[in-house]
Amino acid sequence: MSHPQDTLEIDIEKAALLETAVEPSSGPGAARRPAIRVPLHIVAANHASLLRPTRPIIRYFLAGAIFFMSYWVLSSLHGGRFAHVIPGYVWEARAAEVRAAFQHAYHSYELLGFPHDEIKPISNDTSDQFNGWGVTALDSLDTMIIMGLDEELQRALKHLEKLDFFSHDKSVPFFETVIRYLGGLLSTWHLTKLPLTLKQADNLGLALLPAFNTSIQFPSYSVNPVTKEVDGAWSGHANFGLAESASCQMEYKYLAKLTGRTEFFDAAQNVMDGLLEMQDPDTQMWSQWISDEGSKPVAKARPQFSVGAGGDSAYEYLLKQYLLSGKSEPQMLEMYLSSIRGVITNLLYVSKQRNLLYVTDIAYSKPDRASKILVPVPSGDLEHLSCFLPGLLALGAHTLRDIPENVFPAEERKLHLDIAKGLATTCYLVYADSFTGLAPD
Repeated sequence: MSHPQDTLEIDIEKAALLETAVEPSSGPGAARRPAIRVPLHIVAANHASLLRPTRPIIRYFLAGAIFFMSYWVLSSLHGGRFAHVIPGYVWEARAAEVRAAFQHAYHSYELLGFPHDEIKPISNDTSDQFNGWGVTALDSLDTMIIMGLDEELQRALKHLEKLDFFSHDKSVPFFETVIRYLGGLLSTWHLTKLPLTLKQADNLGLALLPAFNTSIQFPSYSVNPVTKEVDGAWSGHANFGLAESASCQMEYKYLAKLTGRTEFFDAAQNVMDGLLEMQDPDTQMWSQWISDEGSKPVAKARPQFSVGAGGDSAYEYLLKQYLLSGKSEPQMLEMYLSSIRGVITNLLYVSKQRNLLYVTDIAYSKPDRASKILVPVPSGDLEHLSCFLPGLLALGAHTLRDIPENVFPAEERKLHLDIAKGLATTCYLVYADSFTGLAPD
């Protein structure tokens, strides 16, 4: 979704109003227009009537049904309204369809691709871009358990038993390996308490740990488990990526708790401490690209801020670290709330034509060659990856209700939930407005 000519910059105050308006399409030197005031609850409520008569009636019937489901999920977090509307047997039938879809895809992978990482759906060729350890199988372990697919689970566990991470004499991408393999193993341990899964999670955590041996102790792009050499493949942008550095803490802190290895916790926490020091004082966010200045992390000279690719899971992991710790890490709560305030103030926009609330990214650049001042320029793009944000905001609004009023006021929690509804509606429409029913990237 990219319509910068139809967007308005949004600055959200405590009164839950969308207040300052400017057209980003006019360029960095554009003059500000008069301020507008749009009550956020009105924007969110109006989303239900935004479908225009450009599709057959059957598409609108289906679109309305999907939207109602999305709204029900969000509203159930805020008082349980509509929870009685959809009976249990309907959910059971839908669950059976999802289970059948998984079996269809996974059995095809087992037949044509296993033990490679992936199968290409058109050519049926295989791909090993995630180390060749069978990522489809290991990243699906917890899904198999939840779906009750014991036969598939046992076959995958036999494969897991044979893996030796320490003998892999090639560079492995740290971020991808952590979120897919290590996360999959830890989820499986949590659900089953199978000793094999914790043993292999511990082995993998140790094999990847040298990735933190960098000048600022942020993890490198990749690491060789045998030689322990690291590779900063992001050198074209900067030495470290935000999401790549700040999306291992859930896994490594949980692994530290399970194994008692303090080095796991310390490695993950060092990144959080570094990010706290370099949190941008104006936006309260973090640049997507991070450089090293001696032993300290610093933002790229021309920072970029986004909750899309390169930034998304860094913000997600803040709240989840706090919840994972049993709400015992106040630093994570402080970083989550302050950064989300920055996101709301700087990255939220409303489209002119349909009043759709969406989140975009900004980059700092000079308005002209003579200028020495960098100004924020929004792209006007909505990334598909950014559609995690409404779920994160709803999760925070639901789980942080016991936080003291002076830390997270009730009106701010309501604002988070209202924004979540608006963004979820927009993300749904990206699918519903597509002729194929598939959203663009």
